[in-house]
Amino acid sequence: MEEKIEEEKEEEIEEEKIEEEEKIKDDEKIEEKIEEEEKIKKEKKIEEKIKEEIEYEEEMEEEINEKKLKEDKVMEELKEKEKGIEKIEKEEEIEEKKE
Repeated sequence: MEEKIEEEKEEEIEEEKIEEEEKIKDDEKIEEKIEEEEKIKKEKKIEEKIKEEIEYEEEMEEEINEKKLKEDKVMEELKEKEKGIEKIEKEEEIEEKKE
């Protein structure tokens, strides 16, 4: 009788050990899953930041190009005005020489 009780206790202890090991394994799996999810979140944040940086750089490049085009246009207008002024000055010189 005593042996049977002892055996049952041992079986119970063994079952508890097995349950505890399974719980530990489950906890480890959950922890790994959480770590993986956090890693994915961090990677997504990094990707989003890189995407934002690229968009910002593209906007800045576009802005620089627009400014360059405006600058080129202004320079062209100045050249045209200078040509016009030179032409008028030459015409005035010719008129003065005629007089």
